[in-house]
Amino acid sequence: MARRNDGTFRNITLNLDSTNSRGLAVNNQEFSPKLDQTWRQRYNKVVQRYPLAVYAYDAVELLRSLNLWLTPLMLEATTKRLLPGRGVQRWRQKWQLRRVLDYLVKTEQILKPQDGQIEAKKTGAVDVGRYVSAILQQLAQIAKQDPTYPVAPECFECGNALYKMSRYEEAIVSFDKALAVKPDYHEAWNNRGTALSALGRKEEAIESYDKALAVKPDDHEAWNNRGTALYELGRKEEAIASYGKSLAVKPDLHAAWYNRGLALYELGRYGEAIESYDKALQIKPDFANAYYNKACCYGLQKKIDLAIESLQHAITLDSEHRELAKTDSDFDAIRDDDRFQSLLEE
Repeated sequence: MARRNDGTFRNITLNLDSTNSRGLAVNNQEFSPKLDQTWRQRYNKVVQRYPLAVYAYDAVELLRSLNLWLTPLMLEATTKRLLPGRGVQRWRQKWQLRRVLDYLVKTEQILKPQDGQIEAKKTGAVDVGRYVSAILQQLAQIAKQDPTYPVAPECFECGNALYKMSRYEEAIVSFDKALAVKPDYHEAWNNRGTALSALGRKEEAIESYDKALAVKPDDHEAWNNRGTALYELGRKEEAIASYGKSLAVKPDLHAAWYNRGLALYELGRYGEAIESYDKALQIKPDFANAYYNKACCYGLQKKIDLAIESLQHAITLDSEHRELAKTDSDFDAIRDDDRFQSLLEE
């Protein structure tokens, strides 16, 4: 195996043998640094032979960061995007790149990187946000070359990346590209809705959630997100119904129980709100916000002992709730109680 291997296996066995001979335990803490060193040496050797390999390693990192497929087409297109220079220099690099990529794919197995292989590169982290739009253009071009290429899920992943960077308008465009290829892509409809909601376009968000639910009626995330959009539009009863649909599918979704509690609280149905918060806490016992909102409901009901008990839990889990309670009008009815005052002063 060692003779047929490219050197990694041989280095691993040598490292293990060295570790054992020094009387050290063979564990991750001891072994990982050795393996990292092996990958760095191998990376340096590859780059020394093929300087353009630097950009291929960066391309793999970029594609992995976006959770995209590592395919020869995408690797080549992305590496070309990362190449420096212009004019004749860039043309020459592109001409040389085929041989470099052929070596990296066949010998280094760069399209199926092992743990630590890409991380061994010396260049800093690639600025993902700088290249997402360019990669979306690449996907459109690749789709023309290969109609079977999974463009929809790739655009979906780009949309998710843009959403995480708060680039909501661009995220919507990405989800639209995915939906143009696959109109029944319920995850894309749902995530498109969250991007619209983040922009304050709640009615449009609800339309997107409804599209997702038309495809997959038991999409608990879409029901929960739809409920939140309705809640923020002031349509509390409809929101509660949406949360109920979500919980009918996934009874252990603590966020939906909590959101349902918020809507019930806004309607003044404090007993039912407390029941919802309790359901959320059964699933997530360290949910500080649920304890705090329970305390608010008890405070409005003038149930001092229960309000103080819930507030104590909230403060223990997150001390910021102490500051919130100092000015929260929900506690006005119990504010003069010595125990309440003592809790705020601790």
